[in-house]
Amino acid sequence: MNTQKHVCPLCDYIYDQTRGDPVYGIAPGTSFDSLPEAFRHGDCTATIDMFETCTCASLAFDEVTGGAPRFSQKDSIQEIFDRYPAAIDVFKMHGVDVEDGCLFSVRHLPIEECTELCGVEDLDKIVNDLNASLLPDLSVQSGKRSLGELVAENANRAKVFDEYDLDYCCGGKVSLEEACCKNGVDLEAVLLRLQECDRLEPTENSFDNASLTDLVDNIESTHHKYLKDELPRLEKLADKVARVHGARAPQMVELAYLFRNLKEELVQHTLKEEMVLFPYIRRLDSEAITRPAQFGAVVNPIRCMEAEHDDAGKALVKIRQLTDDYRAPGDACGSWLALVAGLESLDKDLRTHIHKENSILFPKAVSVEERLILV
Repeated sequence: MNTQKHVCPLCDYIYDQTRGDPVYGIAPGTSFDSLPEAFRHGDCTATIDMFETCTCASLAFDEVTGGAPRFSQKDSIQEIFDRYPAAIDVFKMHGVDVEDGCLFSVRHLPIEECTELCGVEDLDKIVNDLNASLLPDLSVQSGKRSLGELVAENANRAKVFDEYDLDYCCGGKVSLEEACCKNGVDLEAVLLRLQECDRLEPTENSFDNASLTDLVDNIESTHHKYLKDELPRLEKLADKVARVHGARAPQMVELAYLFRNLKEELVQHTLKEEMVLFPYIRRLDSEAITRPAQFGAVVNPIRCMEAEHDDAGKALVKIRQLTDDYRAPGDACGSWLALVAGLESLDKDLRTHIHKENSILFPKAVSVEERLILV
């Protein structure tokens, strides 16, 4: 039982006093008892006295990731207002008088269909500004949030964490403050870079609002396919470089052995996901689950997958060391150059892959299962 969180019985909206509600102007730390009696979430008709103290099984995905709603040209003006009343100021900033009676009859249409009526050609700019206005103010308090949570909210932040060598994939559960302390990095400097990134970079698809099925499909079609294509090629290159250059570069012999083990582990890992875990997660989307699977709660195989992710992350660290941060010597042959370039690409893809699972897919699967069945 979490007395700091309260859930609406009609729309499942969760109010967390530690986060407040920036969309409705409620500051972090505002207790539930301090909310005005007239408080409403969107167009929900539930009154404040109807909210109930939240239980773990009630947590929604946005609650787990801290994700804010994202808008596109497919959303109607009315939908945007219902979810984010402050959007009126963004539209007015672009010269769109959304309170004008002429627009009232078409507010239910996607905003991409309102171009002529609104007199605005650059609808992408409106959408980008709407989403930018949803981004939370990154204060020192943001240091208490996990690296995975921050990247799940805005995928572009991964670039900043890469700059400071902060592990947001296998180390995604660690708070930003703790990660900075461990790596000897100034927290305020990182927060400033994150703010710059949020303002200047268009927000990449963070998948925080994707369905479980869409997430699994994306991981399989993008990252699993990448591994199936690249691992055999890189293994051949690593063996060739070790065989030809191992006498003068013994680290490449060690690399070939390490990569061979990593490849076998990743092949078995993806097979277990595709044969056992992912089919069950897809079933969660159908809401046909009434009892736990044979492996018990979904958190059980997830713990196994996360442990294997940690092993892969450690292997990547060792590979970076053995290749001098993916730098080949000046007289390296074509195979050596191709190997180093391929390993660097593998490192980047695998870290994104692990982040999607550890910080987005897995928390959402646990939350959905808890909502469907008490495990």
